[in-house]
Amino acid sequence: MERASRIFVSWFCENIETGNFKVKIFCGLGDNGGDGLAIARMLQQLNYDLEGYVVKYSEKLSENFKINQKLLERQLVIN
Repeated sequence: MERASRIFVSWFCENIETGNFKVKIFCGLGDNGGDGLAIARMLQQLNYDLEGYVVKYSEKLSENFKINQKLLERQLVIN
């Protein structure tokens, strides 16, 4: 999950010009949602302006989602 997220973030940074825009990330509750949370964490570390959304359609969360949710929560800076 970390490796795939790092590869995406690398591609994103190389191909998307930074500017006055907000990156919006929508996540489900499964493993792909965990990828989205990891990407959000990594982009936040690079000082991108982010908005993240979790679409809570169930009470069941994948283990990868839970892990990445905790990592992101530890890093969040609330303005």
